[in-house]
Amino acid sequence: MTVQAGGAVLVLAAAVLGLWRYGVQRRQRRTLLWALAAAVGEMESAIRWQQMPMMALLEGLAERETVGTYFRDTADMVQGGIPLQCAWEQVFSGITDGETGEILLRLTLSGDRERLVGALGRTREELEELYRRRCREDGQKNRVATAAALCGAGLVIILLI
Repeated sequence: MTVQAGGAVLVLAAAVLGLWRYGVQRRQRRTLLWALAAAVGEMESAIRWQQMPMMALLEGLAERETVGTYFRDTADMVQGGIPLQCAWEQVFSGITDGETGEILLRLTLSGDRERLVGALGRTREELEELYRRRCREDGQKNRVATAAALCGAGLVIILLI
């Protein structure tokens, strides 16, 4: 009976660990999305109110903890002679979250200041809406995943005992 109890504990622990990892991945995805929305919002604001040049913006955003690497890579490519739009598309085409990447790839970083500010504002709004939708969906998906994992673990435990 002790081996069976040990097996049951291991099965339950594996289910809980799997749920925890699933939750961590979902949170990381939402954190990345929110950080990108905030960065795009900062770009919009800095261009609108401070008339900050794009390279200075990219270098400032490169210091951000969660998303700085994307902006650093973009700035490095632009300094290497690649046009801004091409560098932006190259960097954000490699983002692991496909939906977020699609939104960022639609952003056109050209035109006059008003056109650029408008495009950044629309992109920020789309990212924020995606974040809100993911928060709603993740709550439901977490409940379903928890129920499925615990039911599956329960069935395996019953079979062990």
